[in-house]
Amino acid sequence: MTHILERVTTVFSPEEDRLRIAGARQDGQQVVIWVTRRLLGFLLPHLLDRLDGQFASTAPELRDTMQEFAQQSARSALGESAPVVAAQDDEVLLASSIDIGQTEVGVLLTFRNDADKSFSLPLASDNLRQWLHILYQADRAANWRLPQWPAWLTGETVTPSADHSSLH
Repeated sequence: MTHILERVTTVFSPEEDRLRIAGARQDGQQVVIWVTRRLLGFLLPHLLDRLDGQFASTAPELRDTMQEFAQQSARSALGESAPVVAAQDDEVLLASSIDIGQTEVGVLLTFRNDADKSFSLPLASDNLRQWLHILYQADRAANWRLPQWPAWLTGETVTPSADHSSLH
């Protein structure tokens, strides 16, 4: 049986060298999901591809600008909320795989372990962008430096500078 997560708090755990996702289930219970760097590295390109698809019909030279605008909009909408706090006796899952499904409004991530226990996290487009920002911050805190992060997400876009040299 797959349980649906309503809210999550994602942080890097230096002691475990993993991401710790504390999730609140629909039935009121909490769960802790551990995600390794390796699994996150496999997940990111698929999530970023989903967002790239949103601007597939946009002119190629405008896509990064549109992505950056959408990312900034989602980040600014990310409000402060009480973190999900899982107790020591709450259910724990070490994710060995993550399935990515499509819903009417976004994606559905299903975290699984080898024993077929699973938890699903539905993310609308803005929520996905917000969670990716949180994952990026956790990547920086972990000093993992995953190479998949696009400039429009990191805020490190480079604007082309005008070439002021002239030829005579």
